[in-house]
Amino acid sequence: MSRNQKNSPKSRGGGAKGSSDGRRLQRVEKEIREVIGQYLIRGFRGELPGIVSASRVIVSRDLRTAKVLVTLMVPATVSNPTAEDEKAQQLVHQQAVDALQEHAHEFQAELNRCLKMKHCPRITFFYDDGFEHALRVESILRDLKIKSGKEAPVSEDEFGDDEDFGDEPGHESGDNQ
Repeated sequence: MSRNQKNSPKSRGGGAKGSSDGRRLQRVEKEIREVIGQYLIRGFRGELPGIVSASRVIVSRDLRTAKVLVTLMVPATVSNPTAEDEKAQQLVHQQAVDALQEHAHEFQAELNRCLKMKHCPRITFFYDDGFEHALRVESILRDLKIKSGKEAPVSEDEFGDDEDFGDEPGHESGDNQ
């Protein structure tokens, strides 16, 4: 083996994100998400404006920092929100993130207790608006389809009445008539 081969990333076990380092990052992200989720359910005593869940965790490659993306579920007050309603909703989201960040030392202590690592990542909370963004895009696309006449509005019974349910109680199959 030449001198250059001994010091190459492949010979040391390091490598691309898809290698064992990538799998370790994924495991650490999953563990952090689970520990934070459990702590939100069982141990967190702070005030939050709704139900908070950890949707994703992004850990840096050196495992020193982690971004915890959270979602917030609050009762909808308006079916068609205006710009003012959306600003008020963003304020509530920011208040939730601020409350979580204010208690980050408690979450950090729980991570330090539960994770068996030499250095646990330092966590920072962020609001994850990916789900809301997807809902807005879907709503816009649905409105465009309705306006163009390509799709009828979705009814409450979106599965329809003409489906064959087989031998389920209360439903007759086409074979049994």
